[in-house]
Amino acid sequence: MSDPPARPHPPPSFDPLSDDALRDPHAAHRELRARCPIARSERWGGFWVLSRYEDIVAVTRDHTTYVNSVQNVVPAVTTTGRRPPLHFDPPEHTVWRKAMSGPFKAGALTELEPPARAQTIRLLSPLIERGHCELVSELAGTLPVHVLCRFLHAQDAATPEQIEQLSREFLRAFQDRDSAGLEAASRRLYALAAAILELRRHTPLDPELDVASALLAMRMDGASPSDDLLQGALRQLLVAGHVAVTMMLGSCARHLAEHPALQRQLREDPASIERALDELLRLYTPNQGFCRTVSHEVALHGETIRPREPVVLLYPSANRDETVFEAPDEFRWDRARKHVTFGNGVHKCPGEQLARLELRVFLEELLARTRHFGLAGEVELARWPEYGPRRLPLRFE
Repeated sequence: MSDPPARPHPPPSFDPLSDDALRDPHAAHRELRARCPIARSERWGGFWVLSRYEDIVAVTRDHTTYVNSVQNVVPAVTTTGRRPPLHFDPPEHTVWRKAMSGPFKAGALTELEPPARAQTIRLLSPLIERGHCELVSELAGTLPVHVLCRFLHAQDAATPEQIEQLSREFLRAFQDRDSAGLEAASRRLYALAAAILELRRHTPLDPELDVASALLAMRMDGASPSDDLLQGALRQLLVAGHVAVTMMLGSCARHLAEHPALQRQLREDPASIERALDELLRLYTPNQGFCRTVSHEVALHGETIRPREPVVLLYPSANRDETVFEAPDEFRWDRARKHVTFGNGVHKCPGEQLARLELRVFLEELLARTRHFGLAGEVELARWPEYGPRRLPLRFE
C-alpha cells in the first residue's frame, strides 16, 4: 500500500509528553485553545487534537462521522479485544447500552450508598487519627475498587484486593507501553470477567440491579451474544469503573486542601457539597485521551482528516474554555451545568451517577470528620492520558 500524499503544510503541533504539558496540562491546553483550533501530535503514530468546547461537543454529537469502533483512546490499546458498548457504534451500541442501563440508574444505586459510606469511613478514620496520609495509595486508589466490587456483586468471584492488583498491573503496563505486560494483565482481567459471569449463570440476580445478570439476559436478534463480547463488556468496567474516580477523589481533596475557605463553607453547609462537586468535576476532568476516528475524509479548520485517523477530544480543555466558562480556572458556584467531564452524546459515561455517589460520600465524610486538612508535601501528577494526583500527601486536624 502506498503512503498517503504529503500534507501541503505542517499543522500546529502538540506534544502531550512535553515538560510543559506534564507539569501543567491546563496551561498547555490554554495555549492550544488560543493558538489553533486543531493541532497535530506525532506521538503514538500520530493523532489530531481538538481543544475548544464547541468543536468537541460537535464531534460527540456526530457519531456517524466520528466513530468509536476503530479507536477510542490515545495511545491505542491493540491487545485487549473489542469491549461493548464502548467499542461499538449505533445501532449495535444502542442495544448494549440499553441492556446494561438498569444497574447504573440513580434509583438502583440507592442500596449501594450505605456500604460505600461504611467503606469510606473504614479507610478514612485511621488516616485522620494518625494525622497524615498519602491519600492516593491509602484511600483514593482503594475505595473505588471496593465500591465497584460491591456494585458488580463480585465478592464471590474476586476480592477488591484482586481487582485492584490486576488494574494496577494493567495501568502500569499501559502507561509504560509494555505490550507483553498489557496483554498478560488483560488476559487476567478477562478471566475475572468470565468468573463473574459464570457465577451469575448459576445464581442470577435482578438484571435491573446487576450488570452481569443484565448481560446474560440480553438478546441480539433473538440470540445471546458470544462469551467473548459478554466478557469484554464486563472486563471494560473492571478498569474504567474506578480509575477516573481515583483521579477525581485526589483532585477534589487537593483543591479543598488548597482552599481552606471553601472547606469551611462546605462544613457549615453540607447540603452544598453536591453543588460544589459539579464545579470540581468541571475543573478536574480526569481523562485527556479519549478520541474518535473519522469514517470519511473531513475538512476541519483548514486541515484534512483522513479516514480512520484518530481525533483526541481534550475534555479538560473544553471544560476550561474561556468562551463558555468565564474565569474558567476559578471555582464558582453559579455555573450552568455545561461541562463534558462524563463525555457527551451517545457515548456519555454510563457510570456518572455511580461516580457522583462515591465522590459525594467521600467529601461528606472527609469534611465531617476533620476541622481542617492541608497539603503535607509535593503533589505528583499522573501522566497522560489520566489527569489527577498519583501522590497526594495530606495532614489532618
